[in-house]
Amino acid sequence: GSLTASGTCRCNGGFAGPDCQYSDRTTCLGHGAATPTGGCRCHGGFNGSHCQYSDAETCSGHGHVDEVGHCVCLRDNVAGHWDGVTCSECAGQWTGRGCQEC
Repeated sequence: GSLTASGTCRCNGGFAGPDCQYSDRTTCLGHGAATPTGGCRCHGGFNGSHCQYSDAETCSGHGHVDEVGHCVCLRDNVAGHWDGVTCSECAGQWTGRGCQEC
């Protein structure tokens, strides 16, 4: 970064914080943008305090992961009706390869 006339740091792209100590790559594991307070604004498909949870990996691609790493499974006629800890099972009476048959 660079020092401003007022004596604060102006961070280069991909860095944030009073001393530019937070980086997108390290703080947010490359899956989000670091904030000035050391948090992350995660890219789509990622969540968690450091963007450490991935929809595709954590929820088998059949749900969205919340802030604490739990899956919220998809349940509709297009994406299928999924259930289970990792959204890898059909919900209720739904069957078939895509959990779209009743």
